[in-house]
Amino acid sequence: MVNVRKKIYAYRQSIRAEKKEEPNMKLVKDFVQILKAKRMTPEDLLRAIDKSLSGTITVELFIEELL
Repeated sequence: MVNVRKKIYAYRQSIRAEKKEEPNMKLVKDFVQILKAKRMTPEDLLRAIDKSLSGTITVELFIEELL
């Protein structure tokens, strides 16, 4: 049973190594790491951006705040 698990794990790792990462996925990973470093959840970030407390933000406001 242990050998089967090792083979499955090795197979998954080889697939991941062969698969090229999409450019957008790198951005998402970087974004998640920044949030982790600041000890924030995505919900915390959106609440901080929503200064009017309306529960919604525009795409333009989101991008502006991120920049």
